[in-house]
Formats: sequence, structure tokens, C-alpha cells
Amino acid sequence: MAHLTLRTLLAGGEEAASNAGMVEDLRRSGALRSPECVAAFRAIDRGRFWVEGSGATAYADMPLRHGRLHQSAPHIYARALEALLPLKPGMSFLNIGSGTGYFSSLVAELLGEGSINDGIDIWPETVAHAKDRCQRLGKHSIEFNLGNIYQLDINVCMRYDRIYIGACASQRAKYLYDLLEIGGILVAPFQAGHTQQLRRVVRQSEMKFKEEVLNSVHFAALVEPAPTVAEPPPPTPTGDEEDEEGEADVGDRSAGAASMKPPSLGLPGVPFTFALRQRPWTLERTWAYPFAFRCVVAAVAHGRTQDPFALCLPPEVWVAHILPWCPRWWFEPPTGKPPPSAPAARALSAFALASQTVRRVLHLSAAAAGGRSSPKAVDGGSNGNGGASHAEP
Repeated sequence: MAHLTLRTLLAGGEEAASNAGMVEDLRRSGALRSPECVAAFRAIDRGRFWVEGSGATAYADMPLRHGRLHQSAPHIYARALEALLPLKPGMSFLNIGSGTGYFSSLVAELLGEGSINDGIDIWPETVAHAKDRCQRLGKHSIEFNLGNIYQLDINVCMRYDRIYIGACASQRAKYLYDLLEIGGILVAPFQAGHTQQLRRVVRQSEMKFKEEVLNSVHFAALVEPAPTVAEPPPPTPTGDEEDEEGEADVGDRSAGAASMKPPSLGLPGVPFTFALRQRPWTLERTWAYPFAFRCVVAAVAHGRTQDPFALCLPPEVWVAHILPWCPRWWFEPPTGKPPPSAPAARALSAFALASQTVRRVLHLSAAAAGGRSSPKAVDGGSNGNGGASHAEP
């Protein structure tokens, strides 16, 4: 490892002797600012995720590589973690190019053990290394998956509240923004001409994203699979504009409503082959679903209608035959309408959404059996994200 130490000195950096020394250096340099991020870096020892016997080199402010294993420089992870704030328990996180599992563990310190924390990497030995190191530290909630992000079917995959990409994404990979929940944040390097930009992307609505360029960086590129199918025709220009300060406001991708949004197609000639978090809803996994979804579950499981003589489906029917059909975003309130503030109003809204759900599920079942189309009020069409469009009241 002597050649790594020499590289650090040539780059003008200093090699910290311990994890505590590394954290103090990051704090003094301004890379770490918030108390929660400082605490996460102190709690997760970077050296435990690197090759045994590396000594102080593991804490040097420089990128490290050993075979397939790779770690970005500590200041890169520090800036990325700060840019992902706020990180709160219950949020979901996806780490693309999860590597050794170090950054996933940092995020886990802020999200807690009850949150969804997924990693994806293309190298089996890297995935095995990350699983082993996280298990040693007791980070049992982090799930590492083998696969190429460009083959992930984002139209049926769950959405995430926070996403980090640890390698440079192609200029054509902005469709990955669709992996974000509304209000979610993505931090990632993207190719921009002959340079790379570290961007912070906030999903403001179903169709609108806000981009901010944090700084110029130099990352290894995400590996692109070889095209295996004929390329589709080039997309229509969207007119995205970038201002002088490095902020880009990606406007509506189409003139129509969200229900008219076409499905994401990915890279030209590269088909989608798998998805994450495809498991259906169960009562035990309700915690992993959005607040609006949990309200519906509570309403149908414990609520009662005002009319005591009204016919209601038993909760067992909902749990076994209806809710598992429902995509996690079906019950999100329409954009522009504030959610009800009172618990009673939320329960009534949940019942209204639940009745729509019954009709949707019946429509889907009839369609699968070759039945007739449902009435127009029951809109079972796709919203372009793997789920049904919101039915109008």
C-alpha cells in the first residue's frame, strides 16, 4: 500500500491515522457540516469496509481500488450524504453501484433498521463483500442485489425517497429520475459533454424535476450493457434549459396530464430484465409503504361506514385479495391538492379511495379473464409507471 500513500501525498492530501482523524479532517474542511452526518461517519468505520491490513490508507482522503472493490474518497461520500438530507427513519434508499457497502451503511445510520435500504452492483464478488461487511456490523436491513441498473425495469420497480449513484451515468440515463418518489432526492454524477457533473435532483411532481449542479467530478462510468434489440426512434426534444448557476428546471415532459406520460424505455437497444421490490403487499410489510397507503389499510381494517346496514367487505378479503394488487403509489393525493389535516377526514378519504380500489381490482381481474371493459369512471389505464391512473371522482 506504499504506492497509495505516495499518491495521497502527491495529490496534496493527508493520510488520517484513524476513522476519528478522518472525520475531524472532513469536518475542518467543510465537507461534513451537519451533526447527524458527522455522527454517522463516526459510527461507521471506513476501514472495516476495506481490505484487511490496509492500515491508515483506508482513511486517506482519496479513492481506493483493489480488484473489483472500489471506494470513493471520503470527502465525496461526505458531500453526497449532506446533499441527501434530510434523511429520516422510514425513508427508502437505493445505492446504485453500492460497492463495498460503506455508503449504504452511512445512510442506514440515519434511516434506522426499519427502513428500506437497497444496493445494486454488477460484480458478484463486490455484492458478497458488501453483504459480509454489513452483516459483521449488524446492518441486517440492507439488501444488496446483483444486476445492471440499465436493465432495471423502472416502470414496475418501487420508487425511492433517496438515491445515490456511485459511478457516472450516461447523458441518456436521465430516465433514472423516474425511480424517485415525489419529493425524493437523487445525488449522482452525470456525463455532460466532455465533463462530469455531480447533480442533486429533486422530484417536484410526477412530471417535473429540479436539477442543481453541485460541482464537477471525475468518476468511473456505469457499465452499459451491449444493445441486443433494435433501437427505437429518437425521442422528441423536451426543451430542457440550464441557467448560468448550474441549476436546471426540467419542465413537463408532455403537454398532457400525468396519465398520458409514456413508459420509460431506458437506453437504446437495452431491454429491461428485472425489477426490485416486486413483492406484493402484506400486512407485515405495511410499514414499507407510503403514509397514504397505510391510511387506507387502517381504514379498511378498523374503520366502519356511517350506515350500519351498508354492505362492507370483510377485512380478510382486503388483506388477502385486494391490497396485494395495489401499487404503492395508488393512494397518493393528486398533485396540487393538500392532504386532509384531520384524522377523520383522512379516514373518509381512505374509504373513498378504497371503493375505487375495489372497482379497479375487479376491472383488472375481468381484463385478465377476457371480460368486458369497465365503465369509464373506473380508469384502469397505465400512468406510465407500472400502476393504474388515478380515477377521477
